[in-house]
Amino acid sequence: MLPTSHALAAVRGRLHAAVRAAVPCAVLIALLGPAAHAQTFFVDAQNGACSNSGPGTEAQPYCTISAALAAHKGPGITIVVKPGIYREQVTVPASGAAGLPFVFQAQGPRVVIDGADDFANVALWTPSLGTAFVAAGVTWTPKQVYVDGARIAATTSTPDAMPANSWTWVGGTGLIVNLGGDNPGAHETLVGRRNYGFNIFSKSFVTMDGFEITRTEDRGINMQNPCSDLIVSHNRVSFANSYGIQTVNGQRIVIDGNTVSDCNFHGIGLTAGATGCIVKNNDSFRNAHPTIRQANGIYLFGAPGNTISGNKLHENQDTGLNFAGSSNDCICFNNRSWANGDHGYDHLQTTGTIHVNDVAYGNVMDGFSFEGDAGGAQLHNCIAIENGVTRNEFDLWVDANSSVGFVSDHNLFWNSGPQNPIKFVATQYATLAAYQAASGQDAHSKQADPRFVNGPAADFRLLAGSPAIDAAASNVADWPATDAAGAARQDDPLTPDSGEGSCTFGDLGALEFVPPPVDHAPTVACPSLVKTSKGKLVTFNVTASDADGDAIQSLVMVPVKMPANSGATFTPNATNTGGTFSWAPGKATGTFSVRFVAANALQGSATTSIQIAAGKAKATSGDEGDPAGVPVIAMSQGYPNPSWGDVSFTLDLPEASDVDLSVFDTQGRRVWQASRSFGAGRAMLSWDGRSTGRQRMGTGIYLVRAQVGETVLVRRVIRF
Repeated sequence: MLPTSHALAAVRGRLHAAVRAAVPCAVLIALLGPAAHAQTFFVDAQNGACSNSGPGTEAQPYCTISAALAAHKGPGITIVVKPGIYREQVTVPASGAAGLPFVFQAQGPRVVIDGADDFANVALWTPSLGTAFVAAGVTWTPKQVYVDGARIAATTSTPDAMPANSWTWVGGTGLIVNLGGDNPGAHETLVGRRNYGFNIFSKSFVTMDGFEITRTEDRGINMQNPCSDLIVSHNRVSFANSYGIQTVNGQRIVIDGNTVSDCNFHGIGLTAGATGCIVKNNDSFRNAHPTIRQANGIYLFGAPGNTISGNKLHENQDTGLNFAGSSNDCICFNNRSWANGDHGYDHLQTTGTIHVNDVAYGNVMDGFSFEGDAGGAQLHNCIAIENGVTRNEFDLWVDANSSVGFVSDHNLFWNSGPQNPIKFVATQYATLAAYQAASGQDAHSKQADPRFVNGPAADFRLLAGSPAIDAAASNVADWPATDAAGAARQDDPLTPDSGEGSCTFGDLGALEFVPPPVDHAPTVACPSLVKTSKGKLVTFNVTASDADGDAIQSLVMVPVKMPANSGATFTPNATNTGGTFSWAPGKATGTFSVRFVAANALQGSATTSIQIAAGKAKATSGDEGDPAGVPVIAMSQGYPNPSWGDVSFTLDLPEASDVDLSVFDTQGRRVWQASRSFGAGRAMLSWDGRSTGRQRMGTGIYLVRAQVGETVLVRRVIRF
């Protein structure tokens, strides 16, 4: 007998009471199941019905995030925040649990957590000395002041001597701002007040997704030790007065898909024992310290064993990606670092770093720099060009101590001007060949223009003919099977494969070259052979299709061997995807043939042979009195389609035939083939979704081609 919902509730209640005092929260959650705890509450500051006393429904949401999390916190709780400006610091009070995270979810764009207060009101300001104004309501000591979207400079000058576009704070007086005589309240003036957007200490299984965090007085997202299993994703962090996002001693933190810019220190930081973290697909740029060149796009210090992938790091004051202070054994792949004020990738007192398919372009100093005991590093499938060209620096620099255990191959180094691309130990090398001979490194690497689509505009896709195409090694540790955009490796049919490993056609760099699509000719299907007797009417149908979906412009009959003035006709339909052939041969006997041609940008054709016997001969199908309604070779559509596994087809054959079945990808490459013989009638064909080498084929469109004599039939199959 199945228990009722009331019985289940009673059982849950007894179980809850029995174990509450005996087991920790995580075990209790596992026993009771997710449904016992998963709840969603709403925050909407712009909803006139909002109330900080609850209940937090979508109809009557909370007005502030802090009010919602004060009332609801812990495993399985989701706080959904709707668009609006939230001038508050979100201090996370509780952890989630494995499978039941504590979630903060922005619903849509422009969910803004603002660290500054709004002083865009002329009534809040009074004239001070000279051309300055004072806001007495600023009773705290701000660290940042913004006017019309930009930071203005702090000054130590007295109010009567302040330069234009500067500010100072005086205890007992307030904030003094000089805009050259304008009242700051007539501008968009914002005054920094709160240190953090999200502030988290010693919590686990918390997710923060989709927020805009701006103008904080310290870090935008502050994860202090020891947090674990947090997800920080799809946030936009800007104008923080320190790190945009930082984890101190964090374990297994995922920082994914964030945009971090214009911070006064590093964009993203992993420090003081952070390990097992994944930093991927972030865009970190224009981060700059106010006084010292030291702000990096991503910074690791004392943070070993982390994975950094798919990030875009550019226009930072110092380095794009900086490893320092024993941030050992980190893995980096598919990153792009360009136009930074120091290095693309810098390694200091850090060992065992692996770089695969990273790009360094146009950085002020070195592209890849290994210095200060940064030994045991590896560099594979990377591209470094046009780095250090104005500072006598290099695409690759490895100092003496860092050369110990250094391994590098299948890379591309190049400068368009005279600057030497490589410095290894103490020697500069103008040519790759000289460096190879001296170091024994980079035996398969290249010194050539990679032919980016537009390097100065940071479009690092490859143009056709690039030496980086089909040249990567897939047998190196941590080789990525997909590129920075998530695309699978593709073989360029016009480029000989020069890579190594199981995939010989992967590309160097972060973005795989996508060959232009192959245009397939139309396919025509008609009977390969028609047999009849003298005086019988010959008629049959012809079909035409285009695997690319292109319209067929014409479908015509071309006599190959026919009697003069035979009178044979062919009438296509309005879309040229089919037609009917008809011929009254009269007294003609022997073997004749006609070809049917379908054309658009390309042409495809098939030929029918017609055999007319002199005596009484039975038609291929139909009764003696019927016209020669010959069965056409026909193939069904695939089933199931789309498919993740096997896909099957039926094939009708008018006579015993050999059938060649092939599968092609959209680049025209044959990935599978089989040949079989069938008797006349209906045959069953199938493809199991694997290559000839028994590898499961990836998601995409495939063309299945059955060839019977001169007849070719093509069907499109979608794999998912």
